[in-house]
Amino acid sequence: MSYMKVTLITTLLLGSVATADSNYLKNTFVGVSAGYSYLNVDQRDNVGVIILGNEIQESGYNLTLQAGYHHSKNVDISLNYQRVEQDDTYENNFYLATEFKVGEYNQVTPFIGAQLGYSQLTWSKNPVNTTDNDIHSDSYMGGINLGARYPLSNNIELTMKYELNFMNHTTMIDLLNAQSQLTHNSAHNVNVGFRYLF
Repeated sequence: MSYMKVTLITTLLLGSVATADSNYLKNTFVGVSAGYSYLNVDQRDNVGVIILGNEIQESGYNLTLQAGYHHSKNVDISLNYQRVEQDDTYENNFYLATEFKVGEYNQVTPFIGAQLGYSQLTWSKNPVNTTDNDIHSDSYMGGINLGARYPLSNNIELTMKYELNFMNHTTMIDLLNAQSQLTHNSAHNVNVGFRYLF
């Protein structure tokens, strides 16, 4: 094989590798979003309200950070951290999410998906100040998501997303032999944010 042929083949191979690396880098993304959260709370009796001194708040807001990549033409995979703030509790959620693209309409890309991860709930108010009560709760979480993305530029996308998550955070409240059980079992999140592609 001549020197020119070897040089040509080497150049083509290196060019293919460089193109693959470039495409891989363009397939990664980071994102940030914020929005409204509703955390459903089931209460076995009314003792919890007496101890807390007010009605349990179920509405709040969240901030979500993500980093991921395009696994294939229609599938995105991301690692996510979500902070949910409410009046008397806050949550730290860590989860893996998938999004399956279901087409493109006038540059809008709708998607559906699922998530699976781990959730930590902490009380920021009472029952923290009462004895023999749960302050923290850990739970696995899973759910579904749907939303849409719209490109603002070659590297920036506007994202709109709804999530329904299921978990099992149980708080046992015990005061003067009166017991109450509070269960945070599902959450709805509606977010708007941005993704940066690189």
